[in-house]
Amino acid sequence: WSDDVKKASIASRSFGDTSSRSITSENITFPTDKPSDAIDYTTIKDETIFKAYSSATTFFIDGTTTPVTLNSFLTDGTTERPIYIKGKVTILDSQIRDKYKLYILPGANVTFTNATLLRSNSSIYISINAIVTMSIDFRVEGPLYNQGMLYGKMLTSAQSFYNIGTISCNRIYLSSGLFSNEGNVSTNSLQQDYNASIENLSGAILRVNGLTDLTNRTPLTNSGSFISDSLKTSSRIIINNNCIFKVMKAPASLDGATLNINGNSYIYFKGISLFGQSTVNMGS
Repeated sequence: WSDDVKKASIASRSFGDTSSRSITSENITFPTDKPSDAIDYTTIKDETIFKAYSSATTFFIDGTTTPVTLNSFLTDGTTERPIYIKGKVTILDSQIRDKYKLYILPGANVTFTNATLLRSNSSIYISINAIVTMSIDFRVEGPLYNQGMLYGKMLTSAQSFYNIGTISCNRIYLSSGLFSNEGNVSTNSLQQDYNASIENLSGAILRVNGLTDLTNRTPLTNSGSFISDSLKTSSRIIINNNCIFKVMKAPASLDGATLNINGNSYIYFKGISLFGQSTVNMGS
């Protein structure tokens, strides 16, 4: 390696401090059941009936063979509207509208057939043992918290995306915000762009069965197992490795990268095809 390779044990200790995590599972509350006073959403046939309830009313959907549309009159875009979903449910909406808070309860199996967008002031909580399937490409602009199983084609994240369960999808594109993994993620393509950052926490697995493309200097911090078939970096990306980081099938292209390697960690490259203007800081 012709570029700068140096020892920086102080730097490696600071980025290796797991106490600085942005989120852990203890910070997130996943309900296990609907509130006892929640109203059956399927009984709301029109806006007149809805107006009989207060703005504090919560609703639930409990297993139905009839596909569901979340009517726009359930929220005025300023009042938060929690909806608890149980059983097997198909949702037809093209987007999760403003101020919706969807709780996918344990054991639920929910399919979004047409949804392309989670709006920035809405959120989804997927509980343990729940299954959510996004049938088409889905963009996350509001917080998404997954403790269950999330399946999709392409997931684009422009907000906070927290996983402590399982995610399996063809492609993950991170345009901004934080992608935090405490669970198991499997994808064929991972791209980090603009102002997005990635943290793969202790005990977590992030497996890319294809290319990891890192194009921004906001960091990728790995404290679990990060395994990718191939790796390409540019735009002064920072990789902090505290545990296991492997590039398995193709030489890595490191253009303008900074690799901070904790002395107790393991890093493997199949080879390196490019090492332009890059730096390796090796901890003790």
